[in-house]
Formats: sequence, structure tokens, C-alpha cells
Amino acid sequence: MESENTMEIAKMRLYRVLIELSQNVALYSYNRQLITNQSTLGVGSVKITSNNDYYKCQTQNKIMPEHQDILIRNCKEINSSSEIELKKKKVILRNESSLRDNCAHIGLITMFLYSGNPLEFDVLNDNDSNSLYFSINATINKK
Repeated sequence: MESENTMEIAKMRLYRVLIELSQNVALYSYNRQLITNQSTLGVGSVKITSNNDYYKCQTQNKIMPEHQDILIRNCKEINSSSEIELKKKKVILRNESSLRDNCAHIGLITMFLYSGNPLEFDVLNDNDSNSLYFSINATINKK
């Protein structure tokens, strides 16, 4: 019974992390897809892998060069913070920021809190197209 409950918790965490990752791509990807005359949606990739021990969610999307340092700094800060510090930071960001300014930061914090593991991240440079891509992984333990 405990094993079934643990798996259900892991699945719920996976779902929440997947939503946050997908939302960050949809809102902040540099590549955009026109949905209606006045609405666009960010384009990127979403991948889920699994083994006996964990689920791993990964997204990758093109970013603007000026976002590279911000994303790296935010991920490093999140990975080096405690759960209590991150919960406080999330409240402060929600109260002080506009939607476009800090919600990606809030989403990264949320991914860390739901996954219970450090975020794995990188900025990849495609020299052929002179483009930058942000890649982030969140791992959710099954046990």
C-alpha cells in the first residue's frame, strides 16, 4: 500500500513539474507560433524519460541572448537555496513582480520544490544558426 501511495505522489509531482516546464516554454521561448491574430505560443521541445528510480522531464527552447545570464544565475541560486528560503522567495516574487518579469523565476522555483531535486540546466550555443537554447531537466524520484 505504501509503495502505491509513493508512486501516486511521484506521478502528481511529475504532472506538476511537466506543467511548469511546458508553461515556461509556452510563455518565454524566443521562437513563437501564431495562434490567433494577436496571440502567440512559445515553441520548444518537451521530453519525459523514466526508469525504475525516477522520472526525468526535460525542455529545451531558444532564448534571447540577454536572458542567458539571468537564467543561469536563477538556476544556480535555486539549487543552492533551502526549501524554506525558496518558499519565501516565491511569495516575495509574486507580490513584487509583474507577470512577465519574474514568472519564469517562480516557475523554476516551483519545479525545484515539486521535484525535490536540483535543477539540471545548460545554455547551448548553436554556432550554425548563432542561436542560444536553454535546456532544463527536473528529476522526480519514484521512491
